[in-house]
Amino acid sequence: MKHYIVSLEEARQFLDSHFSLKTTQVELLNGGDWSAAYAYVLEGEEYVIRFAASQEDFAKDQAISQYASEKLHVPKVTEIGKALRGFYAISERHHGIFLDELDGEQMLKTLPSLLMTLDEIREVDLTSTTAYGWWEAKGTGNCVTWREFLTNGFDDKPGERTHGWRKKLESSSVGSGTFDKIRSSLEVLAADMPSERHLIHNDLLYRNVLVEDNEISVVIDWGNSMYGDFLYDIALLIYYWSWFPRWEDIDIKKTVVDHYASIGLEVPDIEKRLLCYQIHIGLDGIKYSAFTGNQEHLEQKTEQTVKLLDYL
Repeated sequence: MKHYIVSLEEARQFLDSHFSLKTTQVELLNGGDWSAAYAYVLEGEEYVIRFAASQEDFAKDQAISQYASEKLHVPKVTEIGKALRGFYAISERHHGIFLDELDGEQMLKTLPSLLMTLDEIREVDLTSTTAYGWWEAKGTGNCVTWREFLTNGFDDKPGERTHGWRKKLESSSVGSGTFDKIRSSLEVLAADMPSERHLIHNDLLYRNVLVEDNEISVVIDWGNSMYGDFLYDIALLIYYWSWFPRWEDIDIKKTVVDHYASIGLEVPDIEKRLLCYQIHIGLDGIKYSAFTGNQEHLEQKTEQTVKLLDYL
C-alpha cells in the first residue's frame, strides 16, 4: 500500500521548474510505501530525487553522511526542501543490483562484504548522540533505555504513521490473542537484553542496499535506523531470510557466527539476543501487515513469530 505518491510527470515538472538547466533521463526508481524516487541527469551528472510527506527521514540520511568512509558507503544528500505536498531530497546516484535480487551464488559471494559493512556500522562513533531507539536527525533517540524501546512500541497511539493497526488486527482472521501472547514473552526476554548502543540500519532487505561485483556499493534510506544492540540488524536478516527461497542453501546464522569468530569479536548470549530481536521484528511486522491489510503477510508473520516461542 502506497501512502505517498508522486507521478513521473509531477517529478519532471518539479525538476524543470527547480533547475535553470534542463534535466534529462528522468526515470522512476523504487520508492517505499512512504516515498517516491526518481533518477535524473543534470549537466552529465547522475542524481536521485526522492519525495515524501515527512522531512525527517531525509534529514537522517543527511546526518548519516558524516559517517561515510572507504568501507561504509552512504549517498551524499546535496539538497533538502519543500515540494509536492511534502518534501524532497536530492542525492548522488549509485548503481548496482539490489541485495534482495541476488541469487544464491551471488549472495554467497556478497556476504563477506555485507558483514564487513555491518561491522563498519557497528563501529560508528555515537558519542555525540544520546538515548536509544528511533533517532531524530539531531541525534536523539526516542527511548531512555534499550529495554524501553523493545517493550513500548506496541500500543496503537494516535499520531503515529500506522495508527489504527490494532483495530484492524482484532477484526482480522488472525485476531489479537496470539499477538498479545507473543508480546508478553518479548517483555520477559527484553529484561535480560544488554544496554548495547550502536547504529542500526533496520531496513537492509527492502531494496536499500546496492551491490556491484559482489561488493556493497552503497547503503541507502536510513529513515528507519535506530540506536541499540547491533545484533538487531543480524536478527532482521535471519528473520526474513526464509522469505528469499534463492538463499535457502545458505545458513545465515552460522555464517554470522563464523564471521564474528574470525574477527575475534565475542558476543555474549548471542542466541538469546537474536531470539529476542527476531520476536520484536515479528511483532512489528504483524503490526504493519495489519495496518496495510495484507492478510497473507499477516498470517505468515504471525505463524513464523509464534514458532519462535518454542525456543524459549
